[in-house]
This record gives sequence, structure tokens and C-alpha cells, in this order.
Amino acid sequence: MNPIDGYASATSVSPGGSINFHVRVEAPNTGFHIEILRRGKEDVVLLGDSGQAGAYAIPVDASSNGCGWPVGYTLAVPDNWSSGVYIARLTTDQTAATTEVLFVVKAAALGTNSKILFQLAVNTSQAYNNWGGKSLYGYNSAPNNADGDRSRKVSFDRPGMEGHGPDGQGSDSPFASYEYLFTRWLEMNGFEVEYCTSIDLHADPHFLDNYQLLLSVGHDEYWSKEMRDSVATFVANGGNVAFFSGNVCWWQVRFEDNNRTMVCYKSKAEDPLTGTDNERVTVNWNADPVLRPGNAMAGVDFRQGAYWKDGPIPAVDYQVKVPQHWIFDTALAGNTFGGDRHIIGYETDAAHLVDPTAAAPLPAGDDGTPPNFVCLAVADCQNWDQSGGQKGWATMGLFHNNGSVFTGATVNWVGGLVNLDGGWGPVDQITQNLLRRLSSPCPPAPRLANASFEQYDENGQPLNWSLEGAGSVGPGDVNIGHTPLQVDAINGQTWISQGPFLLEYLNYYAAGCWAKASQPGATIRLQSTVTWEDFAIAEHPGDGNWHYLFAVGVPGANETPTFPARVKIQVAGGIALFDNVHVDAVAPPPLGH
Repeated sequence: MNPIDGYASATSVSPGGSINFHVRVEAPNTGFHIEILRRGKEDVVLLGDSGQAGAYAIPVDASSNGCGWPVGYTLAVPDNWSSGVYIARLTTDQTAATTEVLFVVKAAALGTNSKILFQLAVNTSQAYNNWGGKSLYGYNSAPNNADGDRSRKVSFDRPGMEGHGPDGQGSDSPFASYEYLFTRWLEMNGFEVEYCTSIDLHADPHFLDNYQLLLSVGHDEYWSKEMRDSVATFVANGGNVAFFSGNVCWWQVRFEDNNRTMVCYKSKAEDPLTGTDNERVTVNWNADPVLRPGNAMAGVDFRQGAYWKDGPIPAVDYQVKVPQHWIFDTALAGNTFGGDRHIIGYETDAAHLVDPTAAAPLPAGDDGTPPNFVCLAVADCQNWDQSGGQKGWATMGLFHNNGSVFTGATVNWVGGLVNLDGGWGPVDQITQNLLRRLSSPCPPAPRLANASFEQYDENGQPLNWSLEGAGSVGPGDVNIGHTPLQVDAINGQTWISQGPFLLEYLNYYAAGCWAKASQPGATIRLQSTVTWEDFAIAEHPGDGNWHYLFAVGVPGANETPTFPARVKIQVAGGIALFDNVHVDAVAPPPLGH
């Protein structure tokens, strides 16, 4: 047993609030020193003080029901402390023995300083924490380290969440192994981020309302229904999620005792809610009676993923499938990355693909992965069962459901962050591309140049647009301070286009513009430059008035997962004017419409 141990009364606290530290020491009535540090690029000591503790008993059921120790120190969090990950470092006065207790300071006003929220996976930390003798796993639970020894409930009212166990050997800690490294990388690269824990997403269905991007890093295995529902609503309302993590949303949990006890029976037969509240039965998310696979939220899950059990993990590369995607902008020197940094960690997630070795792998559609999931890269771990683990794949990908969801599909994404060692590599660039793009409300749609036709070359042609057909184009009459495009198709069909830009199949896209025409046949359309199919068309009525044309369409499965397309203004005859063209990604229509 450690000479000093402690735990916090909550996983997170707001500025202006208070948090208690419950501390036990080996010798009775021993004083201790407490330092509060904020962790990041550098650990900054913000406070030093002292407290008093005793040699309190450790209940035999501490793993499941907590320790119940008295408060040794109460921290009043100053109003000006920034959101971040904090450590209370406890040191005995007599022997200088030390321990650490992790907690998060949330933003005083959520989403005010940053639209990026980093959620620490404290549920996973607590699931593996065996302080007091038991965890949710048999392999590190007393008395015999057998499956039957595992606990069905674990308490946050005990030490060990940071990854140190009673024997000093430690337990799985997403923060120590992954999240801390990502926190340092964010600060090194100038990203201001706000922080929370799994419990915050569980307890407050509106916690995400003022954010644009949610981050999950490392090992984010244990989710409650409330957490899952909150994230699903966030994405449906236009929020984005980046899972730089693996084994995501594998076990369902629920909470008791004011969210201080986490419940996970891992068995339909054992869980007393079976048959009365099947949505909250604590089994794998894909299993009966929950039947809600993690693929629907993250695009992937562990069923098709891989697990390396024993021995050194082999180096496996990601094989890039869509090198022209914006995620890979300036990131790649070839079509593979990550193997030299072992980013394919001991657990991976994957989608069930028709053929993972294909040039453009497609979802099989039988595991909950959304049909518009774009497979960006795959890693072949088909021989990983030789370790006693599970063979499978890692599937890096992206899909949209109003908001966008990215998955790195591996626990060790942070292993590729070369910048932590003073360099810069593919994973650094991909991560930066994602954070910059997904933290802003702009949709994942092409950005058109000269969309209002204000710029023309010496021949009167609009810059960045290509002319085809029998007629001509040029500046039209002034329209409310703008110069629209005039298309003269008197001598025959004429069109002007911009592209190609990359779109993703089975996603909804919209094209719109103002138009004026005196006869039918003036249109705006979106067109594949592979199949030459028009998948969105809006036509002017030809009444000689200005109308706003707006078309929504979805490219079909006959396209590759990502394909080149263009926006096209086409006039069948006569003269027409056009202004303010835009192309956007849009949410699919509600079911039943």
C-alpha cells in the first residue's frame, strides 16, 4: 500500500467552485503538502498548501463502494483558472512519499474561449483501475485474477484513476498513456482547447451545445447511453467529432450514487435491467438487447478491429486510399504512413468493408457503419491472432450527418505526433488539418473562387471558370451593386463550369445562385466528371425575372467514395444572367421525407 493515497470528490470542477480531496496516510495524524499543477506543454505549479490526514481503514468493498475517507483538503478553484487538466500532488511531511490525483477544470462559460472540447475518458480509467482489489476485469482482480473475480460496479471514490495500482504496478490510464501527450501537442501548436470528462457528457445533455468539435483521444471504451445520445444529437445539429482513439464505445455503462459509481455487468443474463430497460443493459453496444453498434456513432468499432495481446506490437502502416482528400493536404510523402511510429496500437477499430484491399473500399452495410462512410486508409492486422489476440483491420475514415465524424481507429494515434520530439510528420499534419477544418462551422464543401463573377480577364471571361458550347459569356448589367455573369446562348447551348473538386458519394450537396432568363433552359447543376451524371439540377422558369435557383442532390453509389465533380451553369438558348453561386454540403432530409 502506498504511504499516501487520495481521490477527488469529482472528476471535474468549474472556476469559482470547490473540489475536495480525500486523503489517507500510512501513519496516523500525518500532515501532507499539496501542490496543484496544470498539465500541458509545461507543468505549471499554481498553488501550494498543507492538509491533515489519518491512517483510515480501507473497506473490503472499496473497489465497488468507495473508501469513504474524510476530506483532507478543500480546493476553492480561483475564477481565473483556465480550463485544463490538473494534478493535485500530495506529499507526506514525514517521509516525502507522494501520490497524484487528477481532475479537470472546465471552462467558466462553456465554449467561450474555444470551440474545441477535449473529453478525458475517465470511464475507461476507472474500468481498469483495480485499487482496492478489483476492476471491471478479471485479469487484475483479486483473489485469483480470474474472470469471475471482476467487479460489476466500480467506484470513483477511491485512488488509482491516474493509473497507479495498490501494488505500484499500475493499471490502464488513458491520460498517462495518450491524453497527456495530446494535451502537450495541442499547446505546443497553439490550439486553445477546453476540457471535460466522460461524466460531464453523461450528466449534462446540453454540455456540447456551444462547441463545434469534440475530441476523443486514446482509449475511449466505456460509454453511457446519455453520453452516446448527447454526441449523436451534437453531430445531427452540425457539430463535429474527431476520434483520435480506438476501442471506442465498446461497453455500455450506467451510473449510480450521483455518478460516483459506474455499473457494467458485461452480461445480459446478470444485468437486472434486462427485460425492463433494455436500452441501458450493460453489454457490448452491438449485442442483444441493446443492438446499437458503435459504428453508427464513430463509423467503426472493435468487432472488425484488431487486438495484439502479448509481446512487442509489430509496426504496421496505414495504406492511404484517398490521397487527394483534404485531410491529407501536405501530409504525405507517399501512400503509407505511421508504421515507423507504431500508430497502430494494441487495439484498433474498423468498418466491415466489402474488400479492404480495393482501391476504394466500400462499407458492406451490415455492421452499422453509415453508407456514406469514406474509407481514407486501412491497416492490415490479419495476422494479429498469432499474439493470442484478435486479427482484423484498422479503418481510418470520415462520414457526415450534418456534422462530420472522423476516426483514426487506433489507440496510439498520439504515437505519430512527431512534433512532441521536435519534428513534424504525417500524423502531425493530418491532425492539424482536422482540427483547423472541423473546429469552424464551415461545412465540408468546396470553396468556389470568383463565385460572384466580379473578376474577368482581358477577354471578358470570368476568372476561375471554364467556358464551353456555342455561345459566349461576359459581364452583365449591374445587379444591386454586383456584376452578374451574362451567358449568351442565342447561337446554341452554352455553359460555364468550375471544378473539379472532390465530393463524397451518398452525401447530400446543394448548389444555388441568382438567375434571370426570358425563356426556359437556364439551369445550375452539379455534375460528376467521372460518370458525367447531373445529380442536382435547378431551372429558371423563364419569366424574365430574378429568381433564386437552389438544387439539392446526392451522388449515387455508382461513384467512387470520393470523386471529382463540378458546378455548371448551363443555358439552352437566349440570354441569361447569373450571380452569387455557392456549393454546400447539407444534411440529409429527415426520415420519411
